[in-house]
Amino acid sequence: TVFRWTGSWLTVFTTPDPLGSEALAVEQHTELIERLNRYRLAGYESYVPSPHYVSLDLEIRACARPDAFRGDVEADLLAVLSAASFPDGRTGFFHVDRWSFGQPLERSVLEAAFQGAYGVAGVVSIRYRQRGVTVEYRSLPDTFIVPVDAIVRVDNDSNRPERGSLNIIVEGGK
Repeated sequence: TVFRWTGSWLTVFTTPDPLGSEALAVEQHTELIERLNRYRLAGYESYVPSPHYVSLDLEIRACARPDAFRGDVEADLLAVLSAASFPDGRTGFFHVDRWSFGQPLERSVLEAAFQGAYGVAGVVSIRYRQRGVTVEYRSLPDTFIVPVDAIVRVDNDSNRPERGSLNIIVEGGK
């Protein structure tokens, strides 16, 4: 929630970070607006915009251990870095509930996540491009800064490529 000067008065902007989803249902959005309007101060307007996302396309080169099959390593890396919820209660690295407003993407945390995947011997490179901002892939910095009003998103859904993607290239192994 932030107060912004909109020309003649302060306006209250409250952006929700919904649990388990990237968007509020219409009923939840309406309920939030009504609740905020019930308690707002006289003379202040209240708005509830949808969250803003920073969608990233990641290209990751990993090195497989000599005893691991490249296809198995790639499949496990895709699972570990996914936006999915698994039946055993685990979530993928890019699951929507693991990220919130202004939370940066730390390269070391990302590397640690896929070091735990089956058959990974090491990381060769991580490159990224931000959807709608950069055209060429760049080397991922130690800390990818996200604006305070935005959330990182890498859904890797081929039906919605605008929500970020993963391209995993495995070298070595069998």
